[in-house]
Amino acid sequence: SRPRGPRQSPGQLPFSHTQDGGGLLHWIGTLEGRERWRNPVDRGLVGVDASGIKCGIPRSLADWQLDNQVLFTANEEYSWMLIDLGNYRCRPTHYSFSHRADKDAPCFARTWEIHGSTDGVVWDGLRRHENDTTLNSQQLSATWTIPEAQQYYRAFRIALDPAGNCRGTHALVACCFELYGSWYCSETGKGPEHP
Repeated sequence: SRPRGPRQSPGQLPFSHTQDGGGLLHWIGTLEGRERWRNPVDRGLVGVDASGIKCGIPRSLADWQLDNQVLFTANEEYSWMLIDLGNYRCRPTHYSFSHRADKDAPCFARTWEIHGSTDGVVWDGLRRHENDTTLNSQQLSATWTIPEAQQYYRAFRIALDPAGNCRGTHALVACCFELYGSWYCSETGKGPEHP
């Protein structure tokens, strides 16, 4: 994707549409608009983790555009995937992620939570989804609002409930995670007051 002009930290990344190239992970992957996009995991700026990967490359969680990625956890209760923003912090208004590129492998997330953490230890529930059918064979990527996030978080986790996908199993299928909202980089020393 073509980088946008440089932006000073702190800033706003408003949601336009799913996979619009305007979210925080994309922004980090372009070195804040100074270079063409490269996966921020490959740049060493963002980390990813999961409860246990059954198939795929974890860096796919930080890709910005759905192509041929396949990433899913082992079929274990309370499966999760997370993004650690490193030096970046975000007070999100929206988040998005994609199912795998193969729409004929239906394990679409249905019941899950999105969590935020300032330290990777204590997690705040930001939004709960109950039998959410947004992701399906006709819509492999989607964006959801996060109402009233009160602080800036370093890490974000998608946590699937037991039997939380459309097959009633425990595998979480996700890639192309993205965040929108207010952000700052702690490395620059600029940013709003935070605990």
